Amino acid sequence: MIVRRLVAVLALSTVAACVPSRPRLFAPVDRDVERRLALDVAWRQDTTDTRVPAAIASLLARPLGREDVVRIAVANSQRLQARFEALGIAAADLADATVLPATEIDISHKFELSSGSGSETEIDVVQDVLELLQLGQRRGIARAAIAGTQARAVSATIDLVTRAEKAFYDVVAAHQQLELRATAFDAASASAELAERMHTAGNATDLALARERDVREQARIELARAQVAVEVAREAMNAVLGLTGDQTQWSVVARLPDLPAEAPSVDDLEQRAIRENLELAALRADADAAAGQVGYARARAWLPTLGVGVS
Repeated sequence: MIVRRLVAVLALSTVAACVPSRPRLFAPVDRDVERRLALDVAWRQDTTDTRVPAAIASLLARPLGREDVVRIAVANSQRLQARFEALGIAAADLADATVLPATEIDISHKFELSSGSGSETEIDVVQDVLELLQLGQRRGIARAAIAGTQARAVSATIDLVTRAEKAFYDVVAAHQQLELRATAFDAASASAELAERMHTAGNATDLALARERDVREQARIELARAQVAVEVAREAMNAVLGLTGDQTQWSVVARLPDLPAEAPSVDDLEQRAIRENLELAALRADADAAAGQVGYARARAWLPTLGVGVS
């Protein structure tokens, strides 16, 4: 007797709701960023889109304000786009959670060579239904993971905007400091020149002349330090904005914005900090996912497989 056996594995398609689309997946991130920062962000699908570099070049052609700097930082950050791409990975996990294991089909064929009495074919079809029973758990774990990823995407956006704003304020402040040091040097230089003339005319002592010259040289040193501080601040801002080459020839507005007329309220600062903390929100989502995984694993420990089939 000869037995020939063929084992086929068929994948069963999803039996649950559709996986969220890209816009639907990103909508909570966009809304939260808009609420917190009054800023629109985009999860770009085409990295070769020429409209983004053109928009950045248009902003760089004029003196940059705070809003311009923030827009450039968000539009030009590949790290932020990579954080958004993590949403796609989380959605893929959700898709995987909606698919049942493969259906196993075992086909065996038996026939007698000696007696020639005929042949017999046997087909076994088995489907593991335990995953179907745990489908709610699996989707809950995946949804919690998506919520955590969305919270971290918002947090990454806020962190980038904060660093861009700080870099902008540092650059403007460094330029204003340079302007102040240049004015101080001009005054010290004029005073020293006057002292030299008075000393030549015999109306100033050597000590008075030496003091004026010392003040001038100290002012010169402070001016050089201010010039270095400007270059350091500009390079730091280039790094945050992701600018290189000719893009670094930008300028900024001449003055820092005025302070608010009223100080912000801090009465409920602690409660707001806890309520709006994105890291806590992400950790809560991680905890929910971990709890779901524990329940899923415990069920599997008691009942590793449960199949239904026909033969």
